[in-house]
Amino acid sequence: MENPSPLNINALKREAFILRTSLAERGERISHSQALERIAVREGYRDWNTLSAVARGQPKPLMLKIDQAVEGRYLGHAFKGKIVGAHIFGDNHTRVSIHLDEAIDVVRFSSFSSWRKRITGTLDRNGVSVEKCSENIPHLVVHNA
Repeated sequence: MENPSPLNINALKREAFILRTSLAERGERISHSQALERIAVREGYRDWNTLSAVARGQPKPLMLKIDQAVEGRYLGHAFKGKIVGAHIFGDNHTRVSIHLDEAIDVVRFSSFSSWRKRITGTLDRNGVSVEKCSENIPHLVVHNA
């Protein structure tokens, strides 16, 4: 079976057709949708919708897994840590909990501090929180370490 470019949607659909035909010849019947899903997983994507969006030019979404090392910024502070919780809802958002390697002060006032080693936020598919500070800066920005 040929290995198409992950950005060529027609080649990916053709490969799904070839997979479906090949499996049918061996007695395993799957739908075209199931073949598309298998191609997506093989290419490293969560599902066909995600792969087809990338193939159509949308940016590849940030893939988050439990115990995955991440880094980024929270309320303007750089951090490194690991994902300890993730809840995907809809096609575009993930609620994450991150255990930080080192505590950060999440208060911006000089008169007191509040240090945290665990933070949470709702991220879009690019790893940017939907919540924003008063300066319109995202609360949380996450990328792979």
